[in-house]
Amino acid sequence: MTKKPFLLILTTPVVPVLSISCINSNSKNSNDSPIIVNPSNPSVSPHTDPNANNKNGSSETSGKGKNDKSAPNVVPIAKIQKIINVCYIENENTIKSQKYIEGKEFKPFALSEFAKSGYRLAGYFLDSKFTKDLPDNFKPKKDTKIFLKFEKITNSNFVEKDHKLETLVPLNIENQSVKFVEYNDIDYIDLDQFVELSKDVLALNDNLDTKDILYNGKLYKLKRSFEVDKTDEIFTLNSIKQYISPNNEKENITLKSYIKFDHAKQQITVSGFDFFESVKPYEPEDKLEFYEDTNNKFNEFKIDLQKYKIDILNKNGKIYLPFVMLNQLILGESENQLYFNGDKVYIFEFNQVHDNKVNDDKKKLLSNAKNSPIPLNYRHFEFNYLLFLLDNFYPIRSKNSNSYKQFLENYKENILSEDNVKYFEALNSLIYDLDDIHTKILLWGHQYVSDLENKIKEPNTRELKERRKRFKEYERKLLNLESQHNLNEKDIRYTSDKQTAIIKIDIFTRFLTDGIKKQLLEAKNKGAKNIVFDLTLNRGGSVQATWEILGYLAKDSYKYNKYYPLSKDKVITNIKSKVDNKEFNFKYFILTSPINYSAGNMFASVSKNNNLAKIIGYQSAGGASEVRVSVLPTGTIIRRSGNYALSDFDFNSYELGVKPDIEFEKKNNEYDFDKLFDLNYIQKIVNESNKDKLIKE
Repeated sequence: MTKKPFLLILTTPVVPVLSISCINSNSKNSNDSPIIVNPSNPSVSPHTDPNANNKNGSSETSGKGKNDKSAPNVVPIAKIQKIINVCYIENENTIKSQKYIEGKEFKPFALSEFAKSGYRLAGYFLDSKFTKDLPDNFKPKKDTKIFLKFEKITNSNFVEKDHKLETLVPLNIENQSVKFVEYNDIDYIDLDQFVELSKDVLALNDNLDTKDILYNGKLYKLKRSFEVDKTDEIFTLNSIKQYISPNNEKENITLKSYIKFDHAKQQITVSGFDFFESVKPYEPEDKLEFYEDTNNKFNEFKIDLQKYKIDILNKNGKIYLPFVMLNQLILGESENQLYFNGDKVYIFEFNQVHDNKVNDDKKKLLSNAKNSPIPLNYRHFEFNYLLFLLDNFYPIRSKNSNSYKQFLENYKENILSEDNVKYFEALNSLIYDLDDIHTKILLWGHQYVSDLENKIKEPNTRELKERRKRFKEYERKLLNLESQHNLNEKDIRYTSDKQTAIIKIDIFTRFLTDGIKKQLLEAKNKGAKNIVFDLTLNRGGSVQATWEILGYLAKDSYKYNKYYPLSKDKVITNIKSKVDNKEFNFKYFILTSPINYSAGNMFASVSKNNNLAKIIGYQSAGGASEVRVSVLPTGTIIRRSGNYALSDFDFNSYELGVKPDIEFEKKNNEYDFDKLFDLNYIQKIVNESNKDKLIKE
């Protein structure tokens, strides 16, 4: 018997969707009946006739003919989704609406969508009396009205006051004073004036062409400048870098980036993180050349200040912002920044506050310290400013959220407390609870409390978050082991077979590059074939020195990958170190430990990315960003992780460390730190690695 062929027809389930009017959710109109949507054809909208493509207008499905009476109008249903309407209400009028799927997490329009000149949008509410905030992770299950609360921005008591400008940095400054206006106890400054101050801070007023600038390996003269475009409501600052070819030997290059302040929208637009990078001072590239990847592109992004309850003001044709905020936005990546202590404005430099010791520069910054309660408006501003700073200039994203709002709520009560000690304790806890070893308080500020350093204690190890706690515990154990072995950086250790030299690097400094070369020459003369850079106790140092020393491992240039979490920019820079490595033909290894951090972590991660060395030991501690300083409204200065994170070629951050290519054995599932100091064990690992490589070749 011949079997008849069997034809199986599979159809994609269709999803009925119910559309309900925002005006009357109880409508019985036939237009509110379920509408069929075919998920396999996204082009079919909720308002498309499901039979539009059937010329006969039939409802044949699943291979059923029109005479099949077994399922006349049955549609397989995967899931019923109801479309609800969300309306935005101001003064009982609907000014905007959007359709949303019932039960889906709601993402409201940006606050800037409801821009209203002279007003700030204070927030979204679920009732007309503004008592019920729109909660985070809101999932509407029915038609919803969202009420907009506007607050008028008033420029009352808008009086300018002069303050003397002094520089703690060797600069030729044209400005001798600064004019502030006080708004809700906050010091504001007009943008025109701040731009002129910034020219002093960045030495742009010198208007000199810097000689012998290398850009992508070619010689230029560099001219940096600011240009301003403005209207009644918008102020745009353009940062321009002109690479001028000597004697017109090649084409000149102009790079332009910008930051735009929109008073009407209460919004800041930035061309990309290239703007912030553009203010960095040029450092002579004596031993380094940088080549930007042609695919690098920075994305524009916006900062909605209404989200942070911080106002852009407009008075007499001038646009004003908080002084401390402009310092971050325009000078935050610069080595030199501005500091107002309530009496004078100072230009200070990174290293003057980064030093743990008390110095004359710190004394000047704190010369007007007040032992008085911080005004309530100031405390609110500090809280909102912290949210602004963490959301936009901190590369380690908040867990389970794109904003640090929920994290900061844990400290809000004490930050807003009238008790200054409670405030500073909360700030100290907040910084430690970020669990970022880079981020710390450097200077307590001019809103001060007598004997503050003795009242605000560093948390003991038990009170630290997990990452810091582990780091402290491992650091203590490793320092004890180092002391037992009596090790130092100047002495090279050799394995018993004399084939491997161990060069210890505890900190990267600008003076280390030549010292490393001498050690490599010694190892070569003694017949060593392998070099192990021992970073067991390395917790960072100079980024430039690290780049230079990587040149001993790299025969040519190497790639340095940066990821900017806020804008999702992916940037690759090719770096060529001009150290003399022709004499060396070693096989390189890098020994890492759980306290190998910052520049040490960078040395390992770049080596791994570019196959310059085998990573051995245990996973490093991380720290994937350059460090920057930020000034808070109270005058507190913090060190923080910078805007980008060093990443692998898939742009995954190395913030939590580099996994070794060859992990050392553990004892009872714990790190066996003795092995990091065991020359016989290191010899075994290196020799086995070389043997495996020969077999593969």
